[in-house]
Amino acid sequence: MNSQITYLTHYTNKAGYDAIMAKYDPKNPAPNQVVLRASVLEGKQHTHYGKGVYFSPIGATEIFLFGIKEFVTRLFNSDSEAAALKCTYHITVKVDKSWYPIMAVASDEKFKPQIKDIWLVPQTDDLDITAHIDSHGETVVLDQLRKGLYKPSGVSAEGFAQLMASLRPSQLVSRDGTTVDAEVDWSKLVPLFDDI
Repeated sequence: MNSQITYLTHYTNKAGYDAIMAKYDPKNPAPNQVVLRASVLEGKQHTHYGKGVYFSPIGATEIFLFGIKEFVTRLFNSDSEAAALKCTYHITVKVDKSWYPIMAVASDEKFKPQIKDIWLVPQTDDLDITAHIDSHGETVVLDQLRKGLYKPSGVSAEGFAQLMASLRPSQLVSRDGTTVDAEVDWSKLVPLFDDI
């Protein structure tokens, strides 16, 4: 194991996060409650850096150090809408010494200088992270998308308005832990971009 890497973060979208965390019981963790599926499909889209489980050494609380656009680009070589949505949820884990994470190196020269912060646990089986979860949940990327403070590249004004509307919460959690319907009139929020 690289002795410098203690924590790694897996980024995903809402559907991925919900599927990964569906069985997690933090009060009674059991093996295989939370597993990350290894990327094993052939092709650059799935296994550009090899087969295994993908992580970043950039933690969710460190995203602002880079800026959201730079952060998303570092992970996905683009700050497109699809790439941004893959960074809206995180699961940060304490690295197990048996995982042997390695820094990902592109097989294609074109991508080497652009993708900088991807680590891979090389394997073809799912990775049980239940006992290793340090933190998880929404990222600042989701927060900034919801507020209209971050606009991914290539998204039209209409597309951005639809994106913001799709990310709004339907319920909010109150201080006492109960949920209430969100009563925000999202149509009156104005994105903070001149071109929208």
